Amino acid sequence: MRVLTAPTVTRLIVLAALALAAAAATVRWPNPTPEPTPLVLRATADGGALRITSTPDGRALLSATNLAPGKSAEGTVALRNDGSLGGSLAVSATNLRYGAGPGGGSLAAGLQLEIEERTDPTRPTVLFRGPPEALGGFQLGALPAGTGRVFLVRAHIDPALGNTAQGSSLAFDLVWSATADSSCVPPPSLADLRPPTLRLRVASRSALLRRRPLTVYLRSDERVSVTLSALLSDGRRSVRVRSLLSRPARLEAGKTARLRVRLPRPAARFVSARVARRLPFVVSITASARDAAGNVRRATAAIAVGRLPARARRAQSDELARCARAPADGRAPRVSARLLDARALARGRQPTLVVSSDEDATATLAGSINYGRKTARIKGLRPSRIVLRGGRTARLRLGLPRKVLARARAELRRRRAIALRITVTARDRAGNTRAVTAALRLRPRRS
Repeated sequence: MRVLTAPTVTRLIVLAALALAAAAATVRWPNPTPEPTPLVLRATADGGALRITSTPDGRALLSATNLAPGKSAEGTVALRNDGSLGGSLAVSATNLRYGAGPGGGSLAAGLQLEIEERTDPTRPTVLFRGPPEALGGFQLGALPAGTGRVFLVRAHIDPALGNTAQGSSLAFDLVWSATADSSCVPPPSLADLRPPTLRLRVASRSALLRRRPLTVYLRSDERVSVTLSALLSDGRRSVRVRSLLSRPARLEAGKTARLRVRLPRPAARFVSARVARRLPFVVSITASARDAAGNVRRATAAIAVGRLPARARRAQSDELARCARAPADGRAPRVSARLLDARALARGRQPTLVVSSDEDATATLAGSINYGRKTARIKGLRPSRIVLRGGRTARLRLGLPRKVLARARAELRRRRAIALRITVTARDRAGNTRAVTAALRLRPRRS
């Protein structure tokens, strides 16, 4: 690729007349008028053009006199790429001119230059700190097409500088340069708060039993970097693997990636011991996907060998929910619930609950039944906890206690209306919750 670069020069002049407390007089150096310099950078490359404008236009970026030790002066420069092609930005200090003071001292060892990014005023970042001589082609990162960046340039005088430097001066030019690159990708918009979608599938159980590498399939709707972790548990003891990959894997948008991962030695020994003794255990693989804006989405898939006791399954589910939280996900899941089969309830049979969610979540069920003006909470409702899969509808038959069914049927025979309510509280892996209520009302037939 053919790349052309062109510099833009911002004149930075620092005039310092140093005066300590013991000095009887100070020397004020005149403030020279800077020569007008063009602050438009033009560079062309295959497939587009790079055009960068900067402000202030043709004025000294920074000028100060009578700076005492420990004091500083600062100025701001804004760069914007008005072209159709992105580029990488760099800055250097040229044409350094030192003026010695009456005592023969110089600012060469007493001036520190600092460049701070102020594009986002709430998060300033110091990019460079050191003498101007060290600022030779310092890389500042990318400047994509249609975007801008703001930098604060600060000159600081060392508090330990002696009286011999009184009256000395320093002037130099800051040269901002950019290299056009057709492969530069614009950074994500700061308004991107949506986590990427992530699908995870792990295969297979036979590979796990044969101590072979597991195959993991991943798919996302945008370009992300993915890390993998694992949790092995038999209900009593657990082994956690922080990372299954030596470095994060890159996923392209809309493409399925196939990764082969091998369990480390502690996890492999855990599996071998359980297989040899024919004990049940579960291997859970958690994938964490981070997009360019920093949004995180996590997905978990598990391979079960045998069947764990109910208490162990609940404990493992709670531990996975804690480990798989995504701090960037602040949206509660969208949940809907319906109660069906009113005739079955009237005949003393169990009604049907239909629940759906737009993301993976764990839901708890609570119920109440209304007899006229009285409302009673249902104890012993089954199931009390269900697992919801994103984009899928769960259809299950409730297990109401026999006393509740008998009471409902008796009230209907007495020609009294009843109302059954089931509250579904769904919690996603990020800890966000949403509660919805499904109701089923029965009125006796009029004779």
